[in-house]
Amino acid sequence: MNAAELLEQARASSGLTQEELARRAGTSRPTLSAYEHGRKSPTVATFARLLSGAGWELAALPQVSFTQRPSARGRPAWVPDRLPRLDVARALAVVELPLHLNWSAPGRVFDLRSRADRARVYEIVLQKDGPPTSSPTSTAPCSPTCGMSWSSRGQSGPRGRRWWRRPAGRRDGGGRRPARAAALPAGGGPDVLRAAGFLLVVAVALFCGDTVASEASWSSLRYLLAAPVPRARLLRQKLTVALGYSLAAVVVFPAMSLAAGTALYGWHPLRLPGSLVDLPPGTALVRLGIALAYVLSTLLFVAGLAFLLSVSTDSPLGAVGGAVGLAIISSILDAVTALGRFREILPTHWQCSWLSALQPQMSWDPMIEGAVVSASYAVVLLALAFRHFRHKDIVS
Repeated sequence: MNAAELLEQARASSGLTQEELARRAGTSRPTLSAYEHGRKSPTVATFARLLSGAGWELAALPQVSFTQRPSARGRPAWVPDRLPRLDVARALAVVELPLHLNWSAPGRVFDLRSRADRARVYEIVLQKDGPPTSSPTSTAPCSPTCGMSWSSRGQSGPRGRRWWRRPAGRRDGGGRRPARAAALPAGGGPDVLRAAGFLLVVAVALFCGDTVASEASWSSLRYLLAAPVPRARLLRQKLTVALGYSLAAVVVFPAMSLAAGTALYGWHPLRLPGSLVDLPPGTALVRLGIALAYVLSTLLFVAGLAFLLSVSTDSPLGAVGGAVGLAIISSILDAVTALGRFREILPTHWQCSWLSALQPQMSWDPMIEGAVVSASYAVVLLALAFRHFRHKDIVS
């Protein structure tokens, strides 16, 4: 965040117009407008006077440095060496985390006066947020509702968003209603890709689990084999079609979201979740493509499992439901921390590692490990499917 954005946000959070702030600071409105739009750069004394007119003060704060450490679920966590110093009202506020941080429980309100809630908020931010990209230079980046944001992370308004907000209807200590956080998370792609935890699993299981079992349920599978076609070739063609449909479903899902967002809000740089890093459109598409490719690799396990069940049963619903159910069981087991490092061999342990592609410093290691584990499961399951189908008695 630069001086222009700090100044504009400080003025907006105080509810002042440019003319009112210019009069308080002893300057003209055109000059203030030039400062806010970056056409002019104020001196330190002028900048401090403008902040003072908006009810803020310029201060030098100790820099908080972050260290990346691996977490149990395979994605990195950013751990600060110290917590920022805040006034009591902001440190013990009642807050609501935005969707990109607390998407599993949207709308949940945390009371930071409670030690349990405070610990949970810290845990969520450290695990799912990235480090700030600028050191703290002023108290102005945070509006009265900005709370515990690291340095200049807590911006709001049209140029950005803070990582948490107060619940609607609450007012800050000065009686003013806080500025609303941006309605949309930064970048539609990350929120769509979060569907990989369930929706895309169901889609892939449907295409791969229905392909052979549906033929058997309609008693048409034996007629397909009546022609002189090798069973392996028939199975290979069906697997190819199923994987093609799965690929289309996984690609179309974020593509439609991107198209809708572009039509409604225009084409802008992608702001990485929880940071102030803006990626140009070309780089953003590459990052989202990497994340999407990784999601596809993690779904190979589901495809192999659903295909094995499809050649083993005459019930399409049983094959699809069995694959989805086993994936859910794997996710439940992964949540059992008592299993320790044994969780790393579970196919769903690495399903969220695509978040590494949307960090300021992209990390390949979690995604490589997750892709290798999923591909290994897929190879074994598909080999078992072909072996079982080659020796199976087709009676339906």
